[in-house]
Amino acid sequence: MAEIYTVHNPRTNKQQQFTDAKEAGAAFFNEERSDRPAVIHSQNDPEAPGGRFGRIMADTQVHATYANGEQKFVKTLPDSHKGDAEFRAGYMEALEKSVNERLKQADWEKARPDHPVKAPNLDNKLYDDLDTLARVDDDKAIKAWKDNAPDWATPPAYADLAWKKEIAQAKRAAELDDAMRGPSVGVTQIDDKAATAIRYERTEKDGQPAYNVSFTMDNKTVAKLKGLDDIDLENAVGDKNAKAIREADADKGTLKGSALASEYGLSPEENARRVAAKEERKQAEFERMQPDDPTEKNVVSHEPEKLEEINVDEALARVARMREVEKQQRLAAEQNQLGQQAEGKRIKVENLSEKAQEQDDANRIAERTGADTAYPEQVSTEREKNRQVELMQQVHQQFRVSGAKFHFKDQPQRVAFKDKGPRMVSASNDERVAHAMATMAEAKGWKTIRVSGHPDFQREVWMEANLRGIEVRGFKPQEKDLKELEARRDLRSKNVVEHEATQTRQDAQKGRQGAQQDSGKAQAAPQPEKAPERSDKAKVVAAVAAEVLAEKVKDPKQRDAIMKAINERLEQREKAGKVPSVPVYDKAAPTTQQQPERSRPQVERNAERTR
Repeated sequence: MAEIYTVHNPRTNKQQQFTDAKEAGAAFFNEERSDRPAVIHSQNDPEAPGGRFGRIMADTQVHATYANGEQKFVKTLPDSHKGDAEFRAGYMEALEKSVNERLKQADWEKARPDHPVKAPNLDNKLYDDLDTLARVDDDKAIKAWKDNAPDWATPPAYADLAWKKEIAQAKRAAELDDAMRGPSVGVTQIDDKAATAIRYERTEKDGQPAYNVSFTMDNKTVAKLKGLDDIDLENAVGDKNAKAIREADADKGTLKGSALASEYGLSPEENARRVAAKEERKQAEFERMQPDDPTEKNVVSHEPEKLEEINVDEALARVARMREVEKQQRLAAEQNQLGQQAEGKRIKVENLSEKAQEQDDANRIAERTGADTAYPEQVSTEREKNRQVELMQQVHQQFRVSGAKFHFKDQPQRVAFKDKGPRMVSASNDERVAHAMATMAEAKGWKTIRVSGHPDFQREVWMEANLRGIEVRGFKPQEKDLKELEARRDLRSKNVVEHEATQTRQDAQKGRQGAQQDSGKAQAAPQPEKAPERSDKAKVVAAVAAEVLAEKVKDPKQRDAIMKAINERLEQREKAGKVPSVPVYDKAAPTTQQQPERSRPQVERNAERTR
C-alpha cells in the first residue's frame, strides 16, 4: 500500500502530495500558519471501499493572542502512526533552517529594546519557532542565537546558555542526591520536592495528547499538574517516566517503586518563575551599572580589610609549613585523584552558595568512593550562608524591592537606597535606611566598610555596623557617640547565665531517685536494641551524617530511612576496614590558642536570595 501525504491550504485551496513523510513535514512548515494548513495521511488499498483510507495527521489551531492583539496560530505535530517520526524530522529541519535565516536577516537596530536586559523586539512567529526548536533541541536554539544575534542582544530564556547551565546544575544536584540514596528508582523530584509516586491520566486537548499528573509522598499530594503536552510532561516527570506514561496500556495508572525512575522535574509554573527570577537578576545587574544620581550622596562601600601585622620570620616559617602541606597534598593527589578532589581541593569562591555546593559535591564523591570527607566544613558553610540569607530577608521584609532599588513600604514611589554590588547609595538620611544598609553589609559578608555623606547618616551606619562587628572607616566618633554605642550594646545583650541554688538541684536529684525507686517496683520495660560496637571513626562519620541529614532532609521518615541505609553501609565498610577518615579530637595533641568564635543560632537551610 502506498503512503500518501497531502498538504492542504484551505485559503488558497492548494494541495501538495508527497510519498515521502519527511518532505511533507518540510512542506507543512513552509505553509503560512495563518492560512490554517492541514496534512492528510492516506493509503491506497484496492480492497478498501473507495480504494483509500486515511487520517488528519497535522493541522493548525488558534491559541489565544499575542500582547499586540495578533492571533497566535500553532501547528500540531503527530506522534502515533507510521511515518510520524519522519514527518516531524522534516518539519524540524525546515524550522531550524528558517530560524537561522530569519535571525540572520533581522533588522537588529530596529529591534533594539528600550532596556538592555530585555530580549529584542523581533517577530512573534520567529520567537515561537525558536521556542519550538529549543523544546526539541535546546543546543540548536542556543547556537542559532549565538551565530546570528549581535553581542548586545539578550536572548530569551529558552535560547540562553546561562539558563541551560543553571537547569543542568539543578539536575546534577538532584542526580547526586539520588546516587546517595541508592538505586535510581523509587523517588523522583518535582520543583525540588521529593515524591515516591506519580499518578497519571492520558487525555486529549485540541486533538493532541494531554496529560494530568499528580506527585505524592507517603500518600500526601506534593504537586498537581493538568493539561501537559508531550514536552511539558518530559520536563515535569523526566524522560524515562514520560516514556513509561506514553507507552502504558491503560489511560490511568501510577508509577511507583521500581517503575518510577529517579529524575528531576520542573512544573511549567516553576520554570516560568525561574525565568522571571533570571530576568530580575539581569534587571538588577543593569541598574547596578548605572551612574549614581547626584542626589545620592550617602554611600556605604566595601573596604578591603587591613593586612594582618605579623613577624617576618614567623611569616616565612608559615609559608614553609604551607608549602610542605601542599607538597603532601600533591603526593596524595597523584595516588588518588578522587580523594584529592574531596579533601584537598581549595574552593576559591566568594559566593557561599557556590562554596557549599562544591563542598557538598566533594563530600558526596568522597562518600561514594571511600575517600576522606569534610562534612563539618560543609555544615559551617551552610550555616554561614543561611545566616546571611536571613539577614537579607530581614531587609527585604522592610522594603519593596524592585531590581537593585529598595522602596519605602509606606512611600512606594520613594527610593530608600540602591544596591550596586560593591557599594550602596541613598539620598535619604532616614535611620531605617542606615540600619538596613549596615545589615546588608553584614549579609554580604563585608568585614570593613567606608561611609560618606550626611553626618547623621554616617553616625547611624557606624553605630549599627559596630554592633554587628563590622569595622567602619570614614567616620570619626565623638565621646557621646562611643557612650551611646555602649548603651545600645548593653540593650542588645540579652543572654544571661545565672547561678542555680544548690538546694534546688538537690531536691531535683531526690525527685529523680524517688521516681527511679517507684519504677523499679513495676515490671521492667523492654530495652531498645543496642547498636553494634563501633570504632571512633565510625561513630564520628555517623554523627556527622546525622547532623547533615537533620539540616537537609525535613521529612522524619525519609531521614530515618536514609540514616538506616548509611548505617548499614557504614557497618559494611567497617568490616572491610574502609571507613572514611574524618578529623577526630586528639586529647594527646598539644593545645593551641584559638580566637573566640562568634556564636550563631543554628538555622535551617533555606532558599537563597539572588542578590
